[in-house]
Amino acid sequence: MFMETLVIAMHELRISLTSKRVLFAAGIIILGAALITTTALNVAKDNQVQMITSFGQMHMKAGDKRKMQKALKAFMGRKGDIVEYRMEKPLLLSFVFFMVLLFFPFVVAILAYDAIADEIRGGAVRFLLSRARRASLLLGKYMAHGILLLALLTLGYLSVLVSGLYALQGSMGAWLRETSSLIILSWIMTLGYLGWVLFASSMVKKPFLALMLSIAGLLVMGIVGLTRFHAYSPNFYKIDLLGPPTMAYQSAGIFLGFAALMLFCAGGLLQWRDL
Repeated sequence: MFMETLVIAMHELRISLTSKRVLFAAGIIILGAALITTTALNVAKDNQVQMITSFGQMHMKAGDKRKMQKALKAFMGRKGDIVEYRMEKPLLLSFVFFMVLLFFPFVVAILAYDAIADEIRGGAVRFLLSRARRASLLLGKYMAHGILLLALLTLGYLSVLVSGLYALQGSMGAWLRETSSLIILSWIMTLGYLGWVLFASSMVKKPFLALMLSIAGLLVMGIVGLTRFHAYSPNFYKIDLLGPPTMAYQSAGIFLGFAALMLFCAGGLLQWRDL
């Protein structure tokens, strides 16, 4: 099963790397990250630049500290312990990570919506499943797109560091450690949504319908995350990834569990459809 999964993953990855859609997404992510960074640094003034690009903010003046807490609460609000934790981290990285949490699930949908639907439409899925298990097909597709998403996230975060290199405070080692941590947490979040997109892709034959279904599902998750039923939506746990390690690990576990559930449902759906 491992070799089947690996072969499918390598084939899918080879196709994806030559896709214009992926190259366009990579360009947009790199340029977007650089634009966000340069805009933040240009808009910030004097001591504000230091506030958003340095570690250990607890030494700052009371007025500046309140400003930073207010800025963090603007996009983290409900979790006071997260705000206190992020006070010790560069606000620039926190803001970039928040943008990833907000928009990258839709990047996942755009990149992977046709992973299964395209095979079903062309009839190739029956050929593939005559030579490999359903689990191998799903895991191979999942692995390939997971590697691709990790590469795109890494490019985006490195663009942030390169674009803001002249203004970064503290050691480069500290910045690389914090950035690496955020890349991994961002990746785990995207793996959860990737599971949903592959499930949506296995529901229909037409790739366009799979895309619409994937995006609709993401929007529904976002809406449910704002209601009293928020605990049933993975969106509710996204902001916890910015919190202290214990909180971030719990949230990461929820996203990985959600991905496993979605892949299980996709496999069951393909079996039910006799594919």
